[in-house]
Amino acid sequence: MKKDRIKTAPKTVEKVLRLKSATQKKQIAFPVFFVVAIIAVLILKIYKTMYAGIIYDEAMTCLHFADDIRHALHPAAIPNKNVPLTNNHALNSIFIYYAQKFFNSYEFYIRIPSLTAGIIFTLALAYIIYKTIHSCILRLTTFILISLSPFVFDYSFLARGYAFGLAALFTQIALLLWWLDHKKSFRSWPKPALIISALNFLAFGATLSSLFFLAAFNLTFVLLFSSKIFYDSPKKLRTIIITGLTIFLVSFTAVFLLYHNSYADIANDPVVKESNKNWGGWSSFAQLLHDLFLIRVFRSSDAAGIIIPVALAALAVGAMAFYIYKLRDALKQRTGWKYIKQDDRVFLVSIITGLYVIFLFLYGVILRRSLGFDRNIIFIIPMVLIGISIILDRFAQALKKKILTRLVIAAAAIVMLATIMHNPVSPYFVFDSASISGPLVRKLHTIDPFRTWNIEFSRQTRLFPMAFLYYQQFDYKFRVLGVMKRPEVLVCRLSEKPIDKFCLDSDHFARANCAVVLNESFPFDRVVLTIKLKKN
Repeated sequence: MKKDRIKTAPKTVEKVLRLKSATQKKQIAFPVFFVVAIIAVLILKIYKTMYAGIIYDEAMTCLHFADDIRHALHPAAIPNKNVPLTNNHALNSIFIYYAQKFFNSYEFYIRIPSLTAGIIFTLALAYIIYKTIHSCILRLTTFILISLSPFVFDYSFLARGYAFGLAALFTQIALLLWWLDHKKSFRSWPKPALIISALNFLAFGATLSSLFFLAAFNLTFVLLFSSKIFYDSPKKLRTIIITGLTIFLVSFTAVFLLYHNSYADIANDPVVKESNKNWGGWSSFAQLLHDLFLIRVFRSSDAAGIIIPVALAALAVGAMAFYIYKLRDALKQRTGWKYIKQDDRVFLVSIITGLYVIFLFLYGVILRRSLGFDRNIIFIIPMVLIGISIILDRFAQALKKKILTRLVIAAAAIVMLATIMHNPVSPYFVFDSASISGPLVRKLHTIDPFRTWNIEFSRQTRLFPMAFLYYQQFDYKFRVLGVMKRPEVLVCRLSEKPIDKFCLDSDHFARANCAVVLNESFPFDRVVLTIKLKKN
């Protein structure tokens, strides 16, 4: 018996060493993959910022609100009263004004501030996912899913206020997670309060639609977590009062100084009044969420676009039911609060997301006030997807059999990857087809840099000229709309494309649901056209 034990001992030790080596390799490999994914997302974001053309809203902001600081701070004073004041995102307009001063040699200077904010958002998102999700596979797939969701990706670099809102709001959550892991002395309490106040100002100053998310985060932070970030915090109530009052007073003062000349004008803007008039309460609220998730995230225009969100919802509901069951048992044993405190990451994300949805519901359904476009609540997309991933992650970990854990994680990862593949982000064009503006004027300039091109727009592309006009400040020669008699180029939707006409780079511009139709006056001798012959 002793000899047998001596013989088997080296084998057992060898097996343990192999398992340990495999675990160490896994622990090294996945962080490397995660960092590579972050770098890849940032490279794609920078490339698309430079390549994709300016869209209507960006051009409107640049031409009407960012030409003068006074117009950004007091938009009602601009000469053209027909410009909707809601298009002015105050801090974004101010940042564009200074970007124009210092970086106007770059075509994409208008996006440099928002791109910076988008990079910060990506890094903050990566940190939140890394700290809240334990499974390496789910960390990676969740980050890719949110970062490459076309709607979130595009608005994290477009020259609008949403990029700053995303950056500020998710930096707040990332900082809270950092502070929970690196507690400080209560003597430094002004520092977190002032940082949160500054981020409140950045988010709300860049986009008014961030108000409800800010309310959800600030309430959660002040009431539930402000005393937890200090290792020597005094009485909880004292910490809550000091932190809460400081954040409120500093944030309110900063926001008041920014908006006191324009808030009343924005509230009385005809666009806002018309939006409130057409708002249908619950039906409009449900439609907004439907468009945001099923259309923007999952692109549910076909069978795959319906199956994927249903599969993810089924996994999430199953995991949630299990989590609630465990919580109920803990409550029966009077250890419910301890159960929650053991995993305050789930609690943090759940409370912020839940409060955000409640505030949106109260405003949109109970008060029947318009929430505007789906982009106004874009902040809910990352929060919901992170929340689903956390619940699935905890569900998988709670399963006793390893094979079941692996199956749950694999199923969740497959559904997330399927979502990315079904609705991939375009590296060339944003969701707005007007983003063909930059690529098209650059292409025409390459064909003949000395020619003044006449460009016409169809009924469905009648708003595109504003985006094209942005490029007239650079070395591009073209005229639009009524200034020409015989246009060489017609920009239209694919559904409007004439059958008997040649198109410039048809496959490329078709990615933006557009066609660039060449008329008889186009210099065909200067370009090689790829023609597809169709039967009959």
